[in-house]
Formats: sequence, C-alpha cells, structure tokens
Amino acid sequence: MVGSVKPMVVDRARARRWATAWALAFLMVAVVFLAAPPAAARPAAGGSSPASVFASISGPTAVAATPGGLFALTSSCTSVYAISATGKVTTFATLATSLNKCAGSALAVSPGLGNFPAGEVFVLQAGSLYEIPATGSTTPIAAALTLSNFTGGYMGLTFDYTGSFGYALIATGGKSGYVDSIDAGNQVQYLGTFGVPVEGPSVAPSSFGTAGGYLMAAQVSKSTVYSMSPGGAVGSFARWTNAEVVSFVPKLACSFSTTGDPYFIADTSSNSILAVPGSTFSSVTGSGLVLGASRGVGVGTMSSSGSTSSLFTVSGTLGGASYVTCPVGVTQKIDLSSQKLNGTDLNLIGFDPASRELVGVDPTNAPSEVFLLNGSTGAFVQKVAVGLDPTAVAFDGKQGALIVANSGSSNLSMLNATNYQELGHLSTGTGSAPVGVAFNPQNQKLYVASDGTNSLTVFSLANNLFPNQNQVTQLGGAPVALVVDPYDTNVYVLGNVQGTGTVWEFHAFSQVASLSLASQASSISVNNGTGTLYVTVPGSNELTLVAAGDTLASSISISDPVGAVFDPQNGLVFVLQGNGDLSIVQGSSVIDTYLFGSNPGPIVFDPVSNLAYGAADVTVSGVDPRIIIGGSG
Repeated sequence: MVGSVKPMVVDRARARRWATAWALAFLMVAVVFLAAPPAAARPAAGGSSPASVFASISGPTAVAATPGGLFALTSSCTSVYAISATGKVTTFATLATSLNKCAGSALAVSPGLGNFPAGEVFVLQAGSLYEIPATGSTTPIAAALTLSNFTGGYMGLTFDYTGSFGYALIATGGKSGYVDSIDAGNQVQYLGTFGVPVEGPSVAPSSFGTAGGYLMAAQVSKSTVYSMSPGGAVGSFARWTNAEVVSFVPKLACSFSTTGDPYFIADTSSNSILAVPGSTFSSVTGSGLVLGASRGVGVGTMSSSGSTSSLFTVSGTLGGASYVTCPVGVTQKIDLSSQKLNGTDLNLIGFDPASRELVGVDPTNAPSEVFLLNGSTGAFVQKVAVGLDPTAVAFDGKQGALIVANSGSSNLSMLNATNYQELGHLSTGTGSAPVGVAFNPQNQKLYVASDGTNSLTVFSLANNLFPNQNQVTQLGGAPVALVVDPYDTNVYVLGNVQGTGTVWEFHAFSQVASLSLASQASSISVNNGTGTLYVTVPGSNELTLVAAGDTLASSISISDPVGAVFDPQNGLVFVLQGNGDLSIVQGSSVIDTYLFGSNPGPIVFDPVSNLAYGAADVTVSGVDPRIIIGGSG
C-alpha cells in the first residue's frame, strides 16, 4: 500500500539504544501483553543489493509514493520535499510546526480513495495531522486536527485500499500504539490499540489470506509485525529483525512516473532515497514486505501465513519505505439521498463524453428521469426528464446528441449532449421495450436492441437525427446488451435463447454470424485494440473471451459475474460480481479482488479519463445506498 511512515531518527544510534533498554525493562514486568511470537527471521548473508541511490536529501526519515508523486520528510521537521522522476528534490510544503526536533513523524499520499482528493499529502507529527493540497504550498500550513494520546516518538500513516476500514486514512501513534481512522471530512474514529509503540502501518490486500483487510504495523525493538482486524482484534503476525515498515506488493505492477521503480527507501545513513526496480519483486507478487531499520538487515518478504524470508539486504541505517500501489478499486462513495435518489435499484446506465458526466437512473423514485453526476468528482449535476424506465444511453458525436433508450415507453429520448435540452423522441415500435442502444460512428447507424419484440432495429442517422426508415431483424431470443466494435466496425448483440447465451454479429443492416455460449449471459464489452469480446456468463460462473472471428478464446472462472468493462489504457477488465466483489482481470487471470457493495448494477466506462464506474448498496455511517466509482489508476 502507498501509505508510508516514519518515526524519529535525529540520532538513530541513540534511539536504538533507548528502544533496547525500554524493551528489556518491559520484559521484566509480570504482565505480558501479547504472547511471544517466533524468533525474528534473519536476513541472508552476502549478495548484492538491487537498491541504488535515486535522490540525495539530508537525513530522510520517511518516504511515500503514488504513480504521480514521490515525497519525503527529513529530520528538520519543517518541510515536505517532492522528488521528480529524475531524482530532483524541491520543497513541496512548509509545515507550521513548533517542534525543535522530530520526535516522531509519518507521511502518506492520497491515492484518491474514500473521497480524499488524489495527490493530497498528509503528515503526522506529535499528534498533529497536516493536510497539504496536491499543488503543495511554500507557506506554513495549519494542522487539520490533533489526535489525542498521540505523543512520543512513534507515528504512522497509511491509506486503506481495501475498504475494510472504509477507505480511510489510518494513523498510529503513542507508546501504546493507538489507532485512529480519519475520513475525508476529518471525522476521527478510535479503532483500538496495539498495546506497544508501532510504526510503518499498511492494510493487507483482500487477497492476503485470512489476514486480508487487516492493518499491519511494525515494532522495532520486538522485531515483530502486529496485526489488527477491522473489529480491533490484535495479535502478533510475523517476525523480522528491527521491523520498521510494512508494505505489500500489489498484483498490478505499478511504478512512480517513468522510472520503472516501485519501491523506495529512506536511507538516513547515506542521506539518500534508494530505489529498487520492479524486477526485484516479480516472484513475490501479493506478498508483504518488511523493512528492517538496522544496518545490513534490509527487506524481507512476509507470507499470508506469517512466515518471513530475506529478499535483499541494505547496508545503511534505514528510516522508512514505500511501495507504489496503483489506486485500482473503489475510489469514491457518494450519498445521493439528499437529491431524493435513494431507491434500492438506483443504477448507472451510461456515460456522456461530451459533458464527461455519468448517467444514472432511480426507477423507484423517478421512473421517467435520468440523473447526471460529474465524472471526476461524482457530484450531482441535475435531473433530466426522459421516457419511462430508461435503460441505456448512446452518444452521437456527429450531431452532439445523447440518446436514451426508454424501455417503458418503447422510444428513444434525443437530448443535446452538452446542455441536455430535449431534441425530441424516436419510436422503436409498439411494445418493443428497448434494453440496449449503441451508435456506430463508422457508418452513422444507431442500433437498438429490444427485448419486448426480441429484435434489433437499425436506424440510419447520417443526415437526420429522426429518420423515416429503418431495418428490423428478429433475433430469436431476448437481447440484454450490445456493443460497437471499433476494431472491425461491427456490432455485437448479446442475448439469451432457451437458457443459453448467444452473441449475434451484425455488419451494417445484416446479421453475419452468431455464437452460442454455455449458459445465460448478462453483459458484453470489447477490447478496441484486438476485437476480443468479454462476456459475463453468471450461469457458468465465468468471464468468456471471444476472439476476433467469433471463436471462443478462453474462459476465466469468476463467481456470478454480472457486468464487465474493458480499460484500454491499462489492459484490464473490471468485473462486477453478484456477491458484491469487484474483480480485476489482466490477460487470462484475476489479479485482485476488491470489496464493492451489495446488489451491484451495470458497470460503465469513461474512455476520456479511463475510469470504470458502478453502483451498489453499501453501508457507511448508516447511509444506504450510494454510488460507488471504481478507478483504474
């Protein structure tokens, strides 16, 4: 995870002697807080280290990174430094701190989850939490809030990427290892205590065995990694000599800017930030990483069972580390109840690239309206009257029209795609009940799939938004979705015939092929570079890949997939599941799974910002349901 953390290192040798004396005294008391874990793992001797100097900076005590930024704290306590992709160091912000020395400090950068703006930098010093905008500041910044009990030389910050802690910023601090979560509105929630001073926290990915979604934190004098469940249960998890920082290697490879380096270490002894190339971690994807602070310990891997082994050694005295993690997963949770959009079937049905706004529906409260959300922030924009029970949208860029399919009134609402003024209606036929609509810019034709008449209607819109003639083709089954493939300019209609899925291929007005699937299907998406189709087949618990030429390429086992979209920028497929999970597919494998929400609806994609969007019911602070926006980084 991206959150990185750093404690006191004004005089590292003196600090370590103090920590050792404290640990010995603690062991003499009669009450033992936690059962003693196994002996600390020792690093392997010898061998060259893959870490190399990336930037020079005096006394670095913490480092934090996202794909868009690398930041560091130093023992001066007053400044946050930004480091460019070429290793150039500049002052990012000046803190309004009264500390004479860094008795403890931590650093984290927001990946844009949980309504935290992406790129914001957070610094925790002696219980004061500073929030710095992504643009930085050279003037003193006031503390956003003060965390009680956070005193002494141990501080930690990390962001929750899994949702198990509500995508909050998590702070650890004090001699008793207090844990607080902070949301985007600066609301603080006490989560518990580790009972010992901890540093370098990180939340384990959901795929990390039975400890998935647990908060992990390091304890240097005990050479131990401790875990805390979302419910506050604490236990010793793993051993590593002078454990200082916990990180996790994501299944999706990611690095800072163009460097190709995903892991950075603050080396206090050499006054430098070290970088480690991604190839170092190719064999340990999904594992935890534990940094040992003492000279020569370096970095070990940590399995989901708690076993550790050396990955590489580092000769210096180390103060902090950060692994760059792509912010894939849920990025925002937005309460729309204030807009009287709070039905249990609230869903998203499309995206308007002209205004870069999401199009949604709430049939329970507004059966003849769509609502618009800002695609970047998720903020409510407006409601627009359309026909009854809108189900899908298409965009005609030539005429600047947003076309809404209304299944309840068997027509199309034609709207200005910029200001949403009504341009008129186009009938799809009595009882047609259109469920899908797509515009093919290659031939200027509009394709409408109707489940009431089991048909595909093709309108020619080359010169007229309201044509007088059209072509209707019977499908022999009930259509559920359709997609235009820019790879071969054809249109693919997905439907179900007598309990099995079918893909019908159309060129212009004519059907040219069809393909049968194993069981009933629910959604279809296309790789616009290769022509591969991605079809969710919940009846078979699989994502089916159909190669160009209408051949079944492969199937990926995914429980109850209900919707999928392809992300061309990252080569990923986002798959929503009926159980409330969001799975990320790369190639032919599921690389990670995220908690999304119950009763998920359709998933849509923004080709402008390369973001996937979906809606689900979630319970956060007692509010339900909410729109959830998933991002691809």
